Amino acid sequence: MEKLTTKLKNKKDDFFSPSDIEALLVHLEESGEIIKSEFKETCTKFYDLCINYITDWTASNQHIPELNSLTWVCLSNKDEINWSNIKPSISFLKLNFNITLNEEELYEQFKMFEQFLRNKTDEWQCKTSEEKWLSIFKSFKENNIDYSMLLKIVEFAFALPGSNAAVERIF
Repeated sequence: MEKLTTKLKNKKDDFFSPSDIEALLVHLEESGEIIKSEFKETCTKFYDLCINYITDWTASNQHIPELNSLTWVCLSNKDEINWSNIKPSISFLKLNFNITLNEEELYEQFKMFEQFLRNKTDEWQCKTSEEKWLSIFKSFKENNIDYSMLLKIVEFAFALPGSNAAVERIF
C-alpha cells in the first residue's frame, strides 16, 4: 500500500497525465468545455481523497505490526528474501492464526525458492508479485518440487484485506 500511496503522491505532485489525455485537455480547453485550472484542482482533490482514504484504511491494519513480517512475500527486494526474514512470518502465523507449518519442509522449499530467485533477471523484477509467484509455483510444479508450506504463507499474505491488487489496477 505504501507503493501505491507513493505512486499517487508522485502523480499528484507532477500533475501526471499521458500525452493523449493532455491533447484531449487542450482540445476541451480550446473549445471552452473546461477550465484547465479548475480541472487541475479537481484532479488534485481526487488524488488527495484517494491518498487519504488509503492511508486511513491501512492505518486500521497498523495495530498488528507483525504483519510487516510478511512484506517479503511481495518479492520487491531480493535482498530481503532470506531465512532470517522468513522466521518472524512463521512465528506470527503459528502463534496468532494456528497455521500448521512443518518448518523442516518449509526450510527445504525456501532453499529451492532462493535458488530459483538467483536465476531471475532484472526483467523478472518488473512483474507483479502475483505473476512472480505464479511463475515460481508453475516452475516448482513442472519440476515436481513440493511447495505446500511456502504456499500456505503466500496464500495467507495475499488473502489479507490490505492487498492493493484491485486498487492498483485502477491507478
